[in-house]
Amino acid sequence: MHRLEGEKVAKRYGTSKSQWRRNAQSGGMQAINFTCRTAGKTGTALGRWMTTDHSGMARALESEPRLRFRDTVVCMLIYLVSGVIGAILTGAWITFLIAYGIPFLITGKF
Repeated sequence: MHRLEGEKVAKRYGTSKSQWRRNAQSGGMQAINFTCRTAGKTGTALGRWMTTDHSGMARALESEPRLRFRDTVVCMLIYLVSGVIGAILTGAWITFLIAYGIPFLITGKF
């Protein structure tokens, strides 16, 4: 802000230039503090909401009998293998779409 603008604003509101500058600076700090405090509260609330079990899966797992070590390893391997197969199928589908789908759309032979 130019010097003359500060003097004009100070004269308009009947305050000294330094008092006007202090008010402007403290108002900016109040806005920054409010923004930081609000962002922190929002982030905390969002984190709590995201870690809450909304599906009731924890209650369902509590009623299940405990798995032995071997059963747990087998279950983990099944999840791993199904994830790898899903990734391979997704890659094959994307390759098919790029290799055949895009040229088909470009040529316009429907």
